[in-house]
Amino acid sequence: MAIKLSFLGGNNYSRIGANTHLYEEIRNGQVNNRFLIDFGALFFNDGSKDLKIMPDIIKYLDYCPTKKERGNPLFKYFRKEKEKLALLEKHTSLDAIFLTHIHEDHIGGLVQLLKAGFLLPPIFASKETLAVLGRLLIEQNVPELPELIPINGQVHLNKGLIITPFQVSHTAVGSFGYHILNKDADGNETGILEMGDYNFSDTLLSEKTPLPDFLKDKVVFAVLLDSTSTSNETISPLSFQTATQNYASCMKNHDGRIISATISRSLENMASILTAAKETGRKVFIDGFMQRLVYDELQKQNKLDLFAGTVFNHDEVSKADIKTFLSATPFNKQVIILSGAFAEGFIHKGNTHQAGLVRLANGSHTGFKVSPSDLILLGQRAIPVEGILEDMQKMAQKLGALNNNKVIQNETASAFSLGNFKMMPLQRTGHATKEETKELVNLILKARTNKEEPLTLLPVHGDEKQLEATKNIGKELGVQTVILMNNESVTLENGSFIKAPDTPAPYYLCIQEEENTGKTNTFFKLFLSEFKKEENGKISFIPKEMLLNKSLEIIENKEKNKLIHFQRLALQKRERC
Repeated sequence: MAIKLSFLGGNNYSRIGANTHLYEEIRNGQVNNRFLIDFGALFFNDGSKDLKIMPDIIKYLDYCPTKKERGNPLFKYFRKEKEKLALLEKHTSLDAIFLTHIHEDHIGGLVQLLKAGFLLPPIFASKETLAVLGRLLIEQNVPELPELIPINGQVHLNKGLIITPFQVSHTAVGSFGYHILNKDADGNETGILEMGDYNFSDTLLSEKTPLPDFLKDKVVFAVLLDSTSTSNETISPLSFQTATQNYASCMKNHDGRIISATISRSLENMASILTAAKETGRKVFIDGFMQRLVYDELQKQNKLDLFAGTVFNHDEVSKADIKTFLSATPFNKQVIILSGAFAEGFIHKGNTHQAGLVRLANGSHTGFKVSPSDLILLGQRAIPVEGILEDMQKMAQKLGALNNNKVIQNETASAFSLGNFKMMPLQRTGHATKEETKELVNLILKARTNKEEPLTLLPVHGDEKQLEATKNIGKELGVQTVILMNNESVTLENGSFIKAPDTPAPYYLCIQEEENTGKTNTFFKLFLSEFKKEENGKISFIPKEMLLNKSLEIIENKEKNKLIHFQRLALQKRERC
């Protein structure tokens, strides 16, 4: 038996997102089991938050169209793909999906396919991840909910294939990594360690599995390593205590309101602000929709009781009213946390797809306006991803113009400045730094049971530069490191490591939602030769093949090449299968 690992998304030539790894157990030349670890959406900064791009996995799924939809191009394409797969393999289904955590670049694809009417296999994850995911799927009006199974220990997909979770430190509560073990009839074992998104920092709300103890009885031949923060030498670890102290210092020394923003699903980052507010006697209003959803679901698990007297309407944050908060709380005791840490939707016209901090910068937030005496804390680390850094800088400048530049920027990555603002360490990256990556690799080499066997490092979760930085760490440590881009694969059997022949560029599925309604009204597919580097250094999509329908509509984009998509498919509310 062998395990084939295919990188469907996440190892991109540019930008971050669509993290999707396909594992297939091969027995007697045939696929016996097939599962995913994560199924994320690609971050696409063209101002269209309603545009979702993800790896194409629909040939492994089931689809239940309504009678009206049986003749549409999507259903015809789906059926054709299933028939092609059936000619090649007996086992054509996806057996399970394992999620590392709740961030969009790890779960966004499955949410979109469920909304479009596809049926997914059982989904395994931590109870925290599944609590938020379940609530999100209900809010998104998913017609057919998959089975959500919290993992309490090993998951046996068959007698010889065992998946074991372990808890890691990350900005999302309940983040997992996984050990994948394949054992043949002769007792030969092949083990893969998928770290997920991780760092070595302390956390307030999540536990962390001691890796030396976890690995002491584990065979590990290959490790998938988070590469997002390995290329930036200016990034340094920042403890939860230090971040909290710095937030608290700002709150103590400012006699006015505090405004901040976090990534919506990163509650560990928000916990620093909440703890600082508690220590300084301030009250916090949580403004963002997804921030409220995450808080509510984890509050139900009694993880947030320590903030009961600090967070406004703690028992049901989603129903908190900002005008009531503003009238009931002294101005110099107010803290407001919004979405929009990455300036999401900054160039989008209208409020529909603009995050809270963006609307505040534009003066269009319906709940309140920036006061000249407000202090704005921009804790999110600026990242040099095309479009995002520029939008963050423009948003910060707009905010500064509203309050006489009383803005403090995070300085843990000072190479990327948002403007001429005071800087203070407020938030660390959720991803391992270069030194933490080296520490992890050395730990694995010493702790695994097969210490005498070679170890292979597989950089993931990054662009070309970030993946190369992780490869250089492997070289420095004398450990074999192999970079595989999207749609490339490897096979591991009895410790041997075989890279598959070069494969064509991956297919991506694209979904576009109807403005203001959230309903899926366009489903199209692009055959992409990944991303092309232009002479000016920009990255563009290069469509190579169009499927589904001959009737095309061309969308012009000022910053990128043309995107091709197909006639609108009005997906009506569907019957239950």
